[in-house]
Amino acid sequence: MKKRNWNICNVLSAASGSRVLWKFSPDSRSTRLSGERRLQGSEKLPADWVNKGLQTLFGQSKINVAWLRADQVFLRTIKIPAADLLELQSMVELQLEKLSPLAVGQLAWTFEPFGEPVDGLQTVIVIVIERQQIDNLLTTLQGTGFLTDKLEIPLLRQVAATPFQADGTWVYLGVDGNPGRCLTVWHYQGSLQAVQLMYLGDGDARPQRLFEQLGQSLWAGEVEGWLTKPPSWHLVGSDSSIAFWQPQFASWAGVPPETHPALQEQELAALTARHAGEMPAEMTMVPPEFTARYRQDLIDRTWMGALFAIAVIYMVAAGCYIGFLEVCRYSLTSAEKSVAAREDGEREYQRYLAKEDSFQRQANLQKAGIRAFRAAAEKLPADLTLTKLNLQNGKFLTVFGTGPADQQRAVTEYADAMASATDETVTNKLFAVIQPPNSQTRSMGGQMTVTWNFVCELNTGPDREEKR
Repeated sequence: MKKRNWNICNVLSAASGSRVLWKFSPDSRSTRLSGERRLQGSEKLPADWVNKGLQTLFGQSKINVAWLRADQVFLRTIKIPAADLLELQSMVELQLEKLSPLAVGQLAWTFEPFGEPVDGLQTVIVIVIERQQIDNLLTTLQGTGFLTDKLEIPLLRQVAATPFQADGTWVYLGVDGNPGRCLTVWHYQGSLQAVQLMYLGDGDARPQRLFEQLGQSLWAGEVEGWLTKPPSWHLVGSDSSIAFWQPQFASWAGVPPETHPALQEQELAALTARHAGEMPAEMTMVPPEFTARYRQDLIDRTWMGALFAIAVIYMVAAGCYIGFLEVCRYSLTSAEKSVAAREDGEREYQRYLAKEDSFQRQANLQKAGIRAFRAAAEKLPADLTLTKLNLQNGKFLTVFGTGPADQQRAVTEYADAMASATDETVTNKLFAVIQPPNSQTRSMGGQMTVTWNFVCELNTGPDREEKR
């Protein structure tokens, strides 16, 4: 059996009616109190104290200990050959049917070695409790979130802390705060001989009942042979309990008893935490099926928590992804609107350029037409007469005229002069092509005249063509 590996030990007391929860941490020499909570009524236990996490699956890091009332248990003292805990457990189990007042199938039990072996025999206190009480208590505690690892009797921590330096009888008064209960411990011949819980009831008859039971125990000790001399009496309890019982014992025994103060609840809780950490996990009255159920519930909670965390992460990731898509969609829509606006602006600009180009061409054609008309007028020979100038498509200028019949050569020269005409830059010819003139001779008013025409193609130039 291995000792528990723990970092936190919670001790829960509900014996006095009001619940008290202590939280302890291990120390090199003792246990250190980390916190204390006094809970009233149905107030919930602090979840951050008692709840267990995933680390408990890989090593006991938190121990939850609940106190049992002394009136719920049955205590017996036996002596068995000294051995390790596993062998002691087997030997106690073999004697359990003889020791227990209940059927073995109806009880939960554990044991605790007490003191050092004497003459090769180990004194063991056997603790027996009805199984139904354990089930009810553990179910109730589980409903509050307290998954119990160990059940302890604080009275035994008081007994274990008592320095039995000599033979004598120790009477622990007011067990669990009830003045009608006490525990007697008989320590003789260097070891613990008997442990007895006594119920004294209420009223003034308590002293008589206690002394009657003590007398029976004295007689039993003499019969068994471990009580060979008059006992010395020790009272352990609160100041008020000792003040009441000390004169009663002095009158009954004939000698005043020694008195010792009882440990406070917080001191008992610290001893409980240290004892729970020192004892193996197997030495507990908590049934194995409860431990297995706690472990399975923890695994289920861990899986559910993991699945919930994954679901939350997935939802957050999906929300972020959807949000990112919405941002991208919004950015795309804005970009498309911007592009559309730019395209509209570009189309408007192109229309503007087209209009400007059209206006420019018209202006150029007008200027070219004016220059062509001027050239036609300036180059016209004196003997010829212009009758009409016709500009078609802004490019082809047809010149019509008349003249004497003997001036046909002048028409040809006129066409040649038009071919050599230049624009205002005096670098480019005004006309690209001059078609040969057409002429006809006929009689008009008794005189022979010639009518002529020729077509001049305006020189628009390569730059203008490209611009068009």
